[in-house]
Amino acid sequence: MKIDGIDRKILNLIQTGLPLSPEPYRELGEVAGVSEGEVIARIKAMTERGVIRRLGAIFDSRKLGYRGVLCAMKVAGDRIDEVASVVNSYPGVTHNYLREHSYNMWFTVLAQSN
Repeated sequence: MKIDGIDRKILNLIQTGLPLSPEPYRELGEVAGVSEGEVIARIKAMTERGVIRRLGAIFDSRKLGYRGVLCAMKVAGDRIDEVASVVNSYPGVTHNYLREHSYNMWFTVLAQSN
């Protein structure tokens, strides 16, 4: 999947620090040399093409007093959707994916630590 120099610059900018301001895309555009509208259009296009999977903050959970754990379960093939729905209903679950292993459902949970 090809991206041009402006897309690459926008990706680098949002990965190193999306501005925390009322107009972050305008600020990105100023640095990248394009308009706010073009930044938004390019991010949308890269998301639709699968170049960007998610745009959101990453926090240092340990500094916020949280700890995480990786969990694995054996889930019957015909119950995967049902079990995934229950697991994903918990707010501390950050990832949930299937693996080819006897323990086939893996997920991570973050919870506040005392």
